[in-house]
Amino acid sequence: SGDGDADKDEDGGEDIQLAFVSIQFPDPHFKKGHMKRRVVTPALVKTLAKYMNEGNVVFLQSDIKDALEAMRDQFVEGVGLTYYDEWTSDGATATGGDEEYAMENPLGIPTEREVSVLKKGLPIYRTLFKRNKTPFDDSSM
Repeated sequence: SGDGDADKDEDGGEDIQLAFVSIQFPDPHFKKGHMKRRVVTPALVKTLAKYMNEGNVVFLQSDIKDALEAMRDQFVEGVGLTYYDEWTSDGATATGGDEEYAMENPLGIPTEREVSVLKKGLPIYRTLFKRNKTPFDDSSM
């Protein structure tokens, strides 16, 4: 609004919209008892869907394939499947697989971890999701 205050939504809260979210190199939490500490959860996926418009992006990357796949699973199963489509670097809808995890970093600026891993000649696994046009269902939040 013109007075410098944040726009408000119908509930009186700030009208927040996320255009691009990146989750990069999270702690993989391999131990079964620590899996609850993973960053990407069904609740996070649903919250992102609520605040993203069609075409907005979630970018995931990790140097540990299992960690990327654990994050990816949240977007291709359950609530994630409802609100997101996975995309390859050529713009086609993805189906999963190593060759699709080899996309370029869309940010163009590598993290320190990314630089370190690449200097060692190790792979970095990446995938990208776009918010689809399915309207968000607030009733299950």
